[in-house]
Amino acid sequence: MRQIIDTLAQLQRLRDKAVKDMTAQLAKQQQICVGYENNIKALGYLVQKTSAGTDAPCVESLKNVSGYKGTLRKVIAWQEQEKTLAKIKEGRLQKNLVAAACKEKVVAMTLDEKRHAMQYDADTKEQKAVDEIATRCWLRQKNLT
Repeated sequence: MRQIIDTLAQLQRLRDKAVKDMTAQLAKQQQICVGYENNIKALGYLVQKTSAGTDAPCVESLKNVSGYKGTLRKVIAWQEQEKTLAKIKEGRLQKNLVAAACKEKVVAMTLDEKRHAMQYDADTKEQKAVDEIATRCWLRQKNLT
């Protein structure tokens, strides 16, 4: 029984470490998603604030601004695509984390159950020994009188 408990305890430690590692991965992925969101906001702000820069814009200036805005929009689209992929990965990590946490909890509960069973067996054995000693004492006392 002791070997089973030791094995379960080791398995629980391994699964707990896996849960902690996945939690760290999920937090990192969430930060990546926030980074993409911030990039998209900043690029959108640049698109809004971009102008020709002069009161009487020339054709070349308008062409440059137009090209700049077009490039910014392409980068925004790319960042949105990356954000979507990051969100998908975040969802996958979340699912894996929940599954790993459930597995760890099952092992923890099994380990706790085995420990209680071992403690119950030890308590029962101890109580039987005490009862046996008490019975012997009672019989000796009875035989002496």
